[in-house]
Parts: sequence; C-alpha cells; structure tokens
Amino acid sequence: MKKLKLSRRHVLRGFGTAMALPLLEGMTDSTGKAFAADGDHRTLLYYMPNGTWQDQRGKLASIFNEKLDPIRDYVSIVEDVSFNGLVRENNHYKLPSTIYREKVGGGGNNIDSASFDNVIADARFADLPYKSVSINLHPSDYVPGGHSKFEASHFSYFDNGTANKAYSNPKELFDLIFSGSNPVDNNQNIGERDAYQKSILDYVVAEANQLNAKLGAEDRARLDGYLTSVRELEGRLGQIGPACDSRAAVPGGHPSYPPTGNGDYRERLGLMQDIIVKAFQCNITGVSTFALGGELCKTQHTWLGLEGIDSWHGNSHYTDSGFDGNLATGTRVQNIKKIISWHYEQFTVFMQKMQAVTDPMGGNLLDNTAVAFTSGMSHGNSHTTSQIPMVIAGKAGGLLKPGVTTNIGNNSGANVWLTLMNLYGLNRGSWGNSSGEVGDIKS
Repeated sequence: MKKLKLSRRHVLRGFGTAMALPLLEGMTDSTGKAFAADGDHRTLLYYMPNGTWQDQRGKLASIFNEKLDPIRDYVSIVEDVSFNGLVRENNHYKLPSTIYREKVGGGGNNIDSASFDNVIADARFADLPYKSVSINLHPSDYVPGGHSKFEASHFSYFDNGTANKAYSNPKELFDLIFSGSNPVDNNQNIGERDAYQKSILDYVVAEANQLNAKLGAEDRARLDGYLTSVRELEGRLGQIGPACDSRAAVPGGHPSYPPTGNGDYRERLGLMQDIIVKAFQCNITGVSTFALGGELCKTQHTWLGLEGIDSWHGNSHYTDSGFDGNLATGTRVQNIKKIISWHYEQFTVFMQKMQAVTDPMGGNLLDNTAVAFTSGMSHGNSHTTSQIPMVIAGKAGGLLKPGVTTNIGNNSGANVWLTLMNLYGLNRGSWGNSSGEVGDIKS
C-alpha cells in the first residue's frame, strides 16, 4: 500500500473549524522526520507572581527544588538573577509589563518595545496560525491609585508597544486554538456550537472519517487517541465556572473575579497546560508566555489548608526580619511556602505532560522546548527584584544542557533572555542591560 503523504499543516475542516493534527506517519519521511516541519524548538516563559521564598539568598530553596526531581534530567538552575534595570526596582505593578522587554524608558517603563517572546515569534514562527500565545490565569485584582491593572497583568508585547491578549479563560483559548486562524470571524460559529452543546469534533467528523479510511492501523489509532483526548479536554472545559471570561480583556478591559478568589483555579491551570501542550504538539504556536497570575493577584489557595488568610498576595507579605532562616514559625511564611511548593509541583506536572508527547522533530516535546520559570522578585514583602533563582527546563533540540546549577552573580536576567533568543540563531549582541549570554546552560 502506497504511503499517504500529508502536510505537517494538514487540518480537519468543518463549520467555522480548522483542527490541526498531531504527527502522523503520513507526515514523515523515511527517517521519521516531519515533512515541512519548521525545525525550530518552542519557547515557554512561565511566570510566578508575588515573589518567592528563600532559605539562602539567590538560591532555589530545597523545599521547592525537590519538587523538580521527577524531571531532574531536564532541569538547570540559574542562581542570583537580577531584574534591576529591566524593571522599575521595588515596583510590584510594573513587573509584568517590563520584565521581558528591552528598552527602558522614563522611570523604568519599557513602553516602546516588544517583549522577547515576540522577537522570537516574528523571526521564527510568523507563519504559524498563532506565532505567540499569552496566558494569565488570574489578572491583578487591585493596584494602588495611579497604577494600572493592565500593566500588572500583561507580559507579552508586540513591537509597536501593544499588548498581546492575555487569556484567562481556558474555554476561550480552546476556541482560539481549534476554531481556525480568525477567531473574530468564528465567534458566531463558536456561539452556535455552545448554544447547541455540540462538540468541536461534530463539525469535523466527516473529514476525519475520510482521512481515517486512508490511514494505516497505527495512524488510525494515533488519530483516534488524539480526537478522544480533545473530546475529553472539551468535556472538562464544560465543568468549570464562568468566573473568568476574558473576551473583554483586550486593552482596556479585564475579566471579573469573585472578590473571594477562584474556586476553579486548579482546574483552569490544568486545562491551560493541556491546551498549550496540544498547541505545541500540533504546530499551532511556537512561543507562549504562561503567567500563574498578575502581580498583586489574590488567588485563594483554599485547597492547601492555609491558616489565617488564603490570598496569594497577602501571604507574600510576611515579615522581613530574620530572613535567613530564623523566621520559621510565622503563619504567613508557612502559607507562602505551601503555595509556592504547590506551584512547583504543578510546573513539574506540566513538564511531564510535554515529556509524554511525541514530537515531529524527534524525541518528545520537552526535548524540543526551552522553558524559563521565574518570579520577578526574590522576596514579596520587600519587592526586591534581585537575587532571584530561575529554573531552566527542556533541551531546546539539544541546544540546552540540563543538570547545571550556575550562579550569575546578581547579573541581569536579560542575559538569560539573550541566551534563549540566540538559541534560534538570531545572533543578537545584547538585550536590555545584558552583559552576555549564560554559557553554562548551553550545550
């Protein structure tokens, strides 16, 4: 039987729907490499708001580090990172809008430049359906007068200074990813599908059946497993509440949140992880910023059994005295350690999801992704934007070297951003206030 040859960009089409597919045998040549594969690894920028907690300045605390053990073969640690000069020092509210950007304007505002995720996206992924995707699970609830919730909640910016829309609602992101390249035109189709409680698969079943008849046994099983996983994901989307519809969250608007926080935060986090994995798997996007929340977000971690207050931001303001290990019994410091530990566990789960997916470039998704996980502050109480530990995960197609712990001596996080950009062969000499690449994490 002659092998069916498919484009890596082959999609299943239906009413207002264009569903990308995972790697099938028909998309590969005799070596197993995908036809028309881009040949570039992905980049994921994972951000934790409200600072971190440390038992030694500049280092990743052992209680968080141990959560990375299941993915240890994919992890390096960059210690003693500073964002001073990239962001306005001690300014909680400006961190998201400046941390990934290059030009420092008046008062530390990088107001006229792209964030580096979009520099990568423009150079390498401009022909994908979505060159970059931005997520913020919980935009900022509150900022003091004179400051902007928008700046506290948006991390990804284009070269004209406009923000990349930050998605908070998994349902909306799912519709974006699976409903074709023009979500505005498809809003009516999405609304009709929702009204009649139809699955996205109902619209592509005819073409799926036609394709299935032409596939070999292994590809039929692979396609069936993929479509089943999409249906399962869609079913989970129907079980979460409407607390965070971000359709109005393009410049000027934000989702509304219950004043006591989000009971469905855990579910939304898992769903967003799964959607990004599928977007990477199906070559829908090459770059994503993934924020666990905006600065000052008050996410309620009620499931952790915290004492006193449940608010993430509130617990980040534990007393600064006795920082180097003496502050062991305070309620808030115990709470923040539980919150951050839980988020490191979920980060590891995310990486394992990527590790479990076969990649068109060979290996798995995590083999071919560069991931940077950081906070913008070393200490939530003092708002210190230096002495920060950063986790680098993934192998970027063999360009990153796992298993390294390197201390960059309070040099700029822009050194890490420069390193990640130049993995794509961009050959930039600098980024922001960088002083050079972090060579220790490169293969």
